[in-house]
Amino acid sequence: MKFIFYLVLVISATSTSLSAAKYFKSPGIYRNIKTIDGDPHSYSGTYVEPSADLRGVDLSGADLSNAYLFSAILNNANLAGADLSNANLLDSSLRNTNLPGVNFYGANLRYASLSNANLSGAYLLGADLFYASFLDANLSGADLSNAFNVDYAYTWSGANLYGATLPDEFDQEWFESQGATFSVPEPSTYSLLFGGLAFILVALKRR
Repeated sequence: MKFIFYLVLVISATSTSLSAAKYFKSPGIYRNIKTIDGDPHSYSGTYVEPSADLRGVDLSGADLSNAYLFSAILNNANLAGADLSNANLLDSSLRNTNLPGVNFYGANLRYASLSNANLSGAYLLGADLFYASFLDANLSGADLSNAFNVDYAYTWSGANLYGATLPDEFDQEWFESQGATFSVPEPSTYSLLFGGLAFILVALKRR
């Protein structure tokens, strides 16, 4: 009887460890996904790793700093307030993805598709935007200070940069010549923007 009891405990512990969601931080290294506050994250689905199909997942507030996510599919996912600083998102797909207040500091967004994504209040300082697509993306209130390869982005057509901090040497006139707009966002966007900024402030306090 004791044997069965211990066997159940072992199986339970093993299944718990296997079900813990992880993300690929660097070659050969996986880390448990936590919130930007350092608490365990509620996400328990597919491992967050290169080429993973993560469409529609909820990773809001997740700490994914330094993650390797090249060629990952994150369409329609919710990453509001997540920390993706220094993440490698080369050739990733983030179409229609909810990204308000996300920390993309130093992230590799080369060839990434962010069409129709909500990037309101996102922090893109030092991010590499080479051939990234911002078609119809919402970048209101975003910070693009010192972003790299701004002029080599695939497209800015339809992107809304109202209230955004523009990168050096690229003014509003230049972005409008590329098809971007500076329209006042809808009221609902403001609530997302302030919510995202709150996530960023919490993350910055932890550093």
